[in-house]
Amino acid sequence: RGVVFGSFVHFSWGHCCWNALAVVLLGPVVLCAASSNEATGDCEGVVRFAAASAFISVSSGFCVWCLARPALHAGASGVVWGYVGLLVALTLRRRDIPVGSCLLVLVVAVCYGCAA
Repeated sequence: RGVVFGSFVHFSWGHCCWNALAVVLLGPVVLCAASSNEATGDCEGVVRFAAASAFISVSSGFCVWCLARPALHAGASGVVWGYVGLLVALTLRRRDIPVGSCLLVLVVAVCYGCAA
């Protein structure tokens, strides 16, 4: 259960708010990136976004379960960094992500990294 639901559990309101802010800022960028030119309809981008989010959440939870030190771990940090990684990978692969979106990702990554 912890692998699947670990992203939804937080230790404090501050922790929850920082994760929510990062997800709210990066989520629309990931959604736009998932809605590529190849998409046949509006729903396909949403399905890709949901699939990527689910994969990132479960895989980050699994990696924490397998690799993290023995302690309590919770929060959506894995999802946030998964979004950053996905956007970097898509930018390097397609090279058509707008510069403004790339700057937003950079700002969130720097601020998020400094707050941790």
